[in-house]
Amino acid sequence: MDNFKNEIKHLWFTIEGHYTLKLNTRQIHELMTNTNTLIYVQTGEAEVYDDLKSKMVLNGDLLYCNPAKTTRIVNIGDSPLKVKVFTFTCSKISRVKGDWQAVAYIIPFNSFLTHKSATNARSVMESLWEIVDDTRNNQQIEIQVLIRNLLENLIEADGINDKSVFDEDAGILQIAKLMKANTQEEFMIEELAEKSGSSVSVFYQRFKKRMGLSPGQYIIEHRIRKSRELLSGSSFKVSEVAHSVGYSDEYYFSRIFKKKVGLSPIQFMHCSRKKIAALSWEIEETLLALGIKPCVAIMNTPRPWRWEKVIDSLADQLREAKPDLIIAPSGEEACMEILSEIAPVYFIDWRGENWDSNLIKTAEILGMKEAAFAWLSNYYTREEQVRKHLYQETKGESFLLVKDNQNSLGIYGSKKGRRIGEFVYQSLGLKQPESLKGISYLEVKRWSDLEDFDADRIIYLIDEFSEQYRHKLMATKSDNVYISNSYPWTHNSALGHELMLDKALSLFS
Repeated sequence: MDNFKNEIKHLWFTIEGHYTLKLNTRQIHELMTNTNTLIYVQTGEAEVYDDLKSKMVLNGDLLYCNPAKTTRIVNIGDSPLKVKVFTFTCSKISRVKGDWQAVAYIIPFNSFLTHKSATNARSVMESLWEIVDDTRNNQQIEIQVLIRNLLENLIEADGINDKSVFDEDAGILQIAKLMKANTQEEFMIEELAEKSGSSVSVFYQRFKKRMGLSPGQYIIEHRIRKSRELLSGSSFKVSEVAHSVGYSDEYYFSRIFKKKVGLSPIQFMHCSRKKIAALSWEIEETLLALGIKPCVAIMNTPRPWRWEKVIDSLADQLREAKPDLIIAPSGEEACMEILSEIAPVYFIDWRGENWDSNLIKTAEILGMKEAAFAWLSNYYTREEQVRKHLYQETKGESFLLVKDNQNSLGIYGSKKGRRIGEFVYQSLGLKQPESLKGISYLEVKRWSDLEDFDADRIIYLIDEFSEQYRHKLMATKSDNVYISNSYPWTHNSALGHELMLDKALSLFS
């Protein structure tokens, strides 16, 4: 925070847009903040949600929202809600060898900062609104002074100096997003550290802790992912793909690609351009992990007794797509005659095998067995890194894994039988409560029943954010409860496991 206080005088702000938002009682507005956003509550009261966390805001409150956040604003009062919204970009101005340079800067706040003692916020916001609303004048200096005034007030507001509201990860996440979106660029760690407002060594440590990879490893990971997309979904040559993801030397790119993917770019291109139909979400996610997007995918796999009802419409969809082959879950062999008229059909037993075995079987069908082995090697290396990180972060505390089933609460243990429990307690190495030993799964009716398990912390999974969960979330708000969407935790696939590692780092870092 002190670092930001010192740097604020070197920042330049550019207004991107401004508007007034009006909501009637119980009306909801979803705001995707693609840039820095200031929200000022003029009248009314609301609840503001971000990533399933909430904050109650009142008349006179001022909030700052990071870029790339989905923010829901709900009018909970009896009268209309009126808020003013400003969006702006931020750059750090510095002089290098006699030349002035502007570098994009990440404001290191977490999702929300509420300024409840904003005695002058109204007048500052009104002045800012008046200036940006007047298209005849270009009063840039006044804009700089007013935005700086608002940010300084937020810093000095009661409670803002508390570490809990100053998020060092905010800058790291934005830099990671920048790297992911610009794989063709050459990133220097000194420039990235400057963007984050920290030294090179501090930035490197924070980045690796938060993302699970060093900055260099992270950009290589996303360059390879982007190159897989281009090789499988376009007519680009290998040399063109190499240049588009930041490699000037085609042969160096090919060596890196084969080391990470297990196949040369030419081999991967040949295998991945086949048109594959995936008749279950498990198969689709396995193909996506291998870098292949199926031409037909069924997200909600029909139950065995429903296949006969959907096979006719599914067959029409497959005939139109003209796949080179079809991969289906075992148990649907009754549809073999119809499906085999369209393309060769392969069945895989998803319920009887582990996800990693099915990854290998799927890759064998496609002639990509080496790619599956390379993927698994990279995955298990990262899993070990995440496990060690979580051990340091959680300090031996016990975790209770709970899923909201709407009418009951499902509790998962480490005993073999429920793979989500095996993953959390065995793969991630989180400690389960002593009371759960020997238990695979059980259900309780009330939140208060969870106290009987004597856990230090709770991982609370819900299927989706919706109004029916609002009161539950308010009741469970606590420092020892981690709330997460049940996806990807409940998806037993290669892609699901990869995303679970990301989610674990996000929850517990």
